[in-house]
Amino acid sequence: MMLIRLFVISLVLTLISWFVLKLVRKSVHIGLVFLFWIATIFGSMGLLYLISVWFVSN
Repeated sequence: MMLIRLFVISLVLTLISWFVLKLVRKSVHIGLVFLFWIATIFGSMGLLYLISVWFVSN
């Protein structure tokens, strides 16, 4: 359920970001914006996980 929620959040962020980029005339393919948000969300999740595992191991 959490994974679906993260995908919905990334879709909403993608649409908002794509629309703002369209308004400022910096048109970027919507797929690239979606990949950016997926990488950002899951990358930060992975980083927080690694930091928590490192703190527990100490």
